[in-house]
Amino acid sequence: MRKKSKLQKVSLFFGIASFIGAFVSLIWLLVTKEGASHEYVASMAALSFVCFAGGVVFMTMATANLPNLTPGE
Repeated sequence: MRKKSKLQKVSLFFGIASFIGAFVSLIWLLVTKEGASHEYVASMAALSFVCFAGGVVFMTMATANLPNLTPGE
């Protein structure tokens, strides 16, 4: 397997950060769900979903085996 590019390493960092953000927002939602308004609960649920979906996309980009398209190699 070839060496990962800098952008793939950055994508890996953002993927892990997105999964952590999804986990934290889900825990925050579960802790504060009882006393919060419906709008607040819906926005926190949407935030956790978007963070999880972004994490999946970033991790897919980070772990992809991309070909080297540099001319002359």
